[in-house]
Amino acid sequence: MIILDIGQIPNIDITKEELIKIANAAFSVLSLKGEMTVELDFISDEEIKELNKRHRGKDDVTDVLSFPLLENDLTNYQFNKEILGNIVIAHSFAKKRAVEFEHSEKRELSYLFVHGLLHLLGFDHNTDNNKKTMRELEEKILSNMDKENMTKKSGFIAVLGKPNVGKSSLINAIIGQKILIISPKPQTTRDRIMGILTEDNSQMIFIDTPGIHTPKTTLGAHMNKAIKSACTAADAIVVVIDSTKPIDQTQIDFIKKQTKIAPTYIVINKSDLTGFEKIYPIINKLSSLLQSGVLEIIPTSAKTKNNIDTLKTHLLTHLKEGEFYFDQDDLSDKPLSFMVSEIIREKALWLLQDEIPHGIAVMIQKYDVQKNLVSIEADIVCEKQTHKQIIIGDNAQKIKEIGTKARIDIEKLLNKKVFLNLFVKVRENWRNKSNIIKDVGYD
Repeated sequence: MIILDIGQIPNIDITKEELIKIANAAFSVLSLKGEMTVELDFISDEEIKELNKRHRGKDDVTDVLSFPLLENDLTNYQFNKEILGNIVIAHSFAKKRAVEFEHSEKRELSYLFVHGLLHLLGFDHNTDNNKKTMRELEEKILSNMDKENMTKKSGFIAVLGKPNVGKSSLINAIIGQKILIISPKPQTTRDRIMGILTEDNSQMIFIDTPGIHTPKTTLGAHMNKAIKSACTAADAIVVVIDSTKPIDQTQIDFIKKQTKIAPTYIVINKSDLTGFEKIYPIINKLSSLLQSGVLEIIPTSAKTKNNIDTLKTHLLTHLKEGEFYFDQDDLSDKPLSFMVSEIIREKALWLLQDEIPHGIAVMIQKYDVQKNLVSIEADIVCEKQTHKQIIIGDNAQKIKEIGTKARIDIEKLLNKKVFLNLFVKVRENWRNKSNIIKDVGYD
């Protein structure tokens, strides 16, 4: 953090608040730690000429001078409220330079302040390499400020479709990182989970929804409620179609309904498994929906990233001006403990396959974060005693395998060493018990 001590500000096209933002942008780019004070003065051409005479032996008017109080390279320095030094800018001369370089006065003053600040931190341009380094840093700091000043846009995109069409895989591909779990079993996603993509001045919040189905349990009814809620909040809707399966009238009718709620796109996913000759008949069958409100039909592949950027470009047009809903570094709205439970459930689904029904859940009982270690205890909840034995496996081999594979992914997520202890608990008919559904994280 930089504290800016500014003397009298003349009639110039930059405010103290803007200068403080620039200073802290430099602080962030250089990964500096602690707190420092910079003194800044705007002076006349005659005054800076006198300073040049006195300190540099030159009878010149220059645009900026720096007078550091600390010496050498300070980029790894832990500041503790030190006064870093003084910067002086000749504001009249800076205005002339702005005209000469054909950019705004604010841009010129911003550049001179950054230039002076880098000098205070030990950077110089006395050699070609040093000049290149300093110039690159100046551009990076000012570029970051440009992004900060851009109008921010954000919006919610609901991703809908039948079970197992690849909704979670599509969102992971768009975000560029695995946020949502996937498995070969339908209805892997049970709740409305958000994946967040923030790039430059835009933030897209993708709402991954359970597969559209006829509910048979209380959990199933909760999943359908999550779908309806997602559509209500959406600025755009993406309906995902599996290119390897036929299209029925139910899907077409469902898509027509979505066009009444929000701008709607159809994504024909898994194109890497078929090819255009099989995708074309699907596009032809759906093409009438382009007259019914669907904006585009886009074949994609979450695996190969085919047309992912095209889809992103379309969705960006539906974002609305306003502040971001989430921090720029956030990738999901769910807490890490929930994401940990989902990773454990994913590994169980993959390793158990058809050995047990879909009726398992994961409850985190202990989540203890230390400096370099996270200790986790979790229950895998199933519905029958026979399922418990299958999950544990002969000589506890199956539960060990689930734990090992889950721990590897959890360590990647948390970037820490993980101690994971798994237990199996029987909760008969838990999918019809609201209190247990809430306990396992599906509100």
